Amino acid sequence: PVAMSLWTVICRQQIQFFQMLTVYMILGIGADDAFILNDAWIQAPFMGGEEVEGHWTWRFAWAYKRSFKAMAVTTATTCGSFLIGACSPLPQVRDFCIFAAVVVFVDWVFCETFFASAIVVNERFLKCGCGKGECCGPGCCCGLWRCCAATFCKSRYGETPPPGAPPQKRAMERWFEGPLFRVLFKGRLGFVAFWLLLIVGMCVNAGMSLRTASKANPIGKESLDVIRGAEILRGEFSLDGVPKISM
Repeated sequence: PVAMSLWTVICRQQIQFFQMLTVYMILGIGADDAFILNDAWIQAPFMGGEEVEGHWTWRFAWAYKRSFKAMAVTTATTCGSFLIGACSPLPQVRDFCIFAAVVVFVDWVFCETFFASAIVVNERFLKCGCGKGECCGPGCCCGLWRCCAATFCKSRYGETPPPGAPPQKRAMERWFEGPLFRVLFKGRLGFVAFWLLLIVGMCVNAGMSLRTASKANPIGKESLDVIRGAEILRGEFSLDGVPKISM
């Protein structure tokens, strides 16, 4: 709505059908930005060290500083990619690219302001003190699987930490820094060699598939009489003032 208001009220432009497709695009981009900031907030107790110990404002400052650059870089590259389309001679494509860039920028502003404030409000006023698997705790009602896993699969899901204990790492974080890292580290040379050979093979295949054109590209469908007449005129007569002589 904010981007539409900027587009219609300030820019004095109309919303077209193709511009409505940005709704599906911004859902993924917005979820990505929200995940980066929220994940930095969760990882702050593990990676922040002494900087996050104490008041919650220190933890928020560490998470905000860590996620700000990543979100800014991804937003800048996405907006830049869309702004390149502003040079398109097609009006619909040009309007879509400019409007999409505005939508992405507004989404970044909201993630850096509104969503960041929502994280703090949730942590201070809305988050309950119940543990995993307990009534009204994480996984209750809306996440039945987590509640059942915390009750019957404690060996894999993890025990509920006692009050005052340091926070535990999540299962995905343990898997990335454990089994996955060991596999990638042991086979790092093999992985690099595999991808290099794959890239070289694709380049060779593309180079061998290139063929020189036997004639100029048609200006339209050759089945149309108008296009066939234009092709004959272009082939038999010169446009630079020098007549062509065909034998």
